[in-house]
Amino acid sequence: MPVRWRDGSIIDITKALFAKDALVFKDLKSRKVTLRSAKHSHSVTLTFEGFPYLGVWAKPAAQFVCIEPWIGCADNADEPIPFREKAGIIELAPGMSFKASFGMEVR
Repeated sequence: MPVRWRDGSIIDITKALFAKDALVFKDLKSRKVTLRSAKHSHSVTLTFEGFPYLGVWAKPAAQFVCIEPWIGCADNADEPIPFREKAGIIELAPGMSFKASFGMEVR
């Protein structure tokens, strides 16, 4: 199952692709990603605003792929980071707000 990256390249989704962990995309120029089957015309398009990261992952031997807009990322197990220093942390002063949204289209 191929995924087209922002420069027009395509990432083939295989079980081996996630053997080490999730793919985490940062500094995204697009706010839309489409997962399209090579076997038929079905696709899933995810649009997202306010999320600085996009995670794409699957559990070993899973029959599905997860596409998730993320606000932050997990620590490396061997390098824990203090909570306030974690990538993507958003600290709001009293009375402030934060907005993020996503939508999904299945064809």
